[in-house]
This record gives sequence, structure tokens and C-alpha cells, in this order.
Amino acid sequence: MIILQKLKWDNCFSYGEDNELDLSKDVLTQLVGTNGVGKSSIPLILEEVLFNKNSKNVKKADIANRYVNKGYDISLDFTVDNDSYNISVSRRSTLKCKLLKNDEDI
Repeated sequence: MIILQKLKWDNCFSYGEDNELDLSKDVLTQLVGTNGVGKSSIPLILEEVLFNKNSKNVKKADIANRYVNKGYDISLDFTVDNDSYNISVSRRSTLKCKLLKNDEDI
């Protein structure tokens, strides 16, 4: 079973730098807020880092915060059975993806 631990992202959609969501604190995580504050962006960010696509077919160029114009970074820590993983995606003019298993590059 996959257990999501921590999601970090910079400059995705309407978010700026240094955003972090600790998913390991509770069994259930609920996103609450008024319209337009970025609640639906969180699952899209998760889909991008895990599957390199998203369910709303948002283009890669439209994921980056257009007001910051620095590209974007997404990092996700998760566990599968007894192994810990980190996947990180960085998009500037090119797309870089790195996957670590138990702190080793795979």
C-alpha cells in the first residue's frame, strides 16, 4: 500500500514558493477554503508528480505560476511497504525527474 507522507511545491498554479503539506500527521486530510484559493490544485499537483499528467489535461506550461515565471518544483515523500521513496520534478526550459528509494537514486 502507498502511504503519502509529505508534498512540497514551488510556483504551481496560484501558489508561490515554499509550500508544504504534511500528509503523515493524520489519517484523513481535508482541504477547506473559499472558492478560488487553490484547493483543487493540490490533487492536480499530486497527479503531476506521480503520473506526469493530470485529470484536467492542464498543459505543463500552464502549471507554472505565470506571475513568478521561474518554472516549478514538486516533491513527494511516500512509503510502499517498508521502503521510503521521494520523487521530485523540476520544470524550467526542460523537465527533470528524480526518484529515490531508501535515499538511493533509482
